[in-house]
Amino acid sequence: MSSHALFVEAVRAADILPAVIRAHADEVTGLEKTRFDESYIEFLDEQIRLSPRGPEWTEILKRRRAALLPFCGITLLCGIVRVADAGFIVRVHPQTRAVIHWEDYEFDHAA
Repeated sequence: MSSHALFVEAVRAADILPAVIRAHADEVTGLEKTRFDESYIEFLDEQIRLSPRGPEWTEILKRRRAALLPFCGITLLCGIVRVADAGFIVRVHPQTRAVIHWEDYEFDHAA
């Protein structure tokens, strides 16, 4: 099965995701296989400690760290699902076909 098909299948089946993401899963862009190591967890720890963007962003980083820590050194699929002015970064563990983490953000119209 292709990475695209696996990602779409996993996203559509993930009850933890908002319906709008599941409905637009096949429109994923920037889909890639990613792998991070302990240095990324250390980077997140440092950003959490410094809290340079304030408490809301720090909470996002804490959730990201908690979700990703068990997958350190493991290849994941990561893609962006865009719906109107919102974007959703979704990470899927290919072997279990499970969504392990997602975040939403607004697109910068100037970019």
